[in-house]
Amino acid sequence: MFKFKTAGCAFIMICFVLSPALAHISDIAHQHGFTAGVIHPLIGLDHLLGMLGIGLCAGFVGGSARWSWPLSFVGFAGQAAYIGHAGYEIPAFEILIAASVILIGLLLVSKKQIPTLTGIVMSSGIGFVHGYAHGVEMPQDVGMATFILGFLLTTILLHGLGVLLSFQLKTASRTLLGGSIAAVGAYLLFLTV
Repeated sequence: MFKFKTAGCAFIMICFVLSPALAHISDIAHQHGFTAGVIHPLIGLDHLLGMLGIGLCAGFVGGSARWSWPLSFVGFAGQAAYIGHAGYEIPAFEILIAASVILIGLLLVSKKQIPTLTGIVMSSGIGFVHGYAHGVEMPQDVGMATFILGFLLTTILLHGLGVLLSFQLKTASRTLLGGSIAAVGAYLLFLTV
């Protein structure tokens, strides 16, 4: 129990120290597209928690949600990245991303059993805004297809990690983690408005 409390405190401190601006990697010149895509979700706290959180939620629901929620997220994220990179504008997408992190945290705290179809719609929408952000933030000097392939691979791995973690977490741990994710989402929302 002590190790979990220490790890939980460290997680919360890291989340509040990291800046959401880390997700913007466009300043790194001439970075390989695939590598840039793989790294992008890992250095943006909003993306990291969103993707890990979808896996956690899907794992707790169980059944077909374990694969259908992450799959719908990945499908919509990939398509939205093309839209974002093409220059189409979605107003306030950073606010939507922060709100999605809050929503995921609250779902974990509430322990509410979401129907699989509702979860597919929710994860598709969340995947769309996260994918759109990846497309907008994609460096101009990298290959679009390889960048998207890279961030989708990392997304799948983060979803899988979330599902695996859901098997290990007890109710109290789930509540603490969900509350922490929601708090980080609220902090990110505060920074964007």
